Amino acid sequence: MPSELSHHIAPGLLYIIQTLFKLFFLITILMSKRKTFESPKLILI
Repeated sequence: MPSELSHHIAPGLLYIIQTLFKLFFLITILMSKRKTFESPKLILI
């Protein structure tokens, strides 16, 4: 039973982890873009 349960739960956990990672990645990109817009000096350096 435990092996079957883990087999069913594992794909769901992987999907959740992947979606969380993508959200975190998008948020970091948006924050970095916002910082560059606020301080144009960083783009020149």
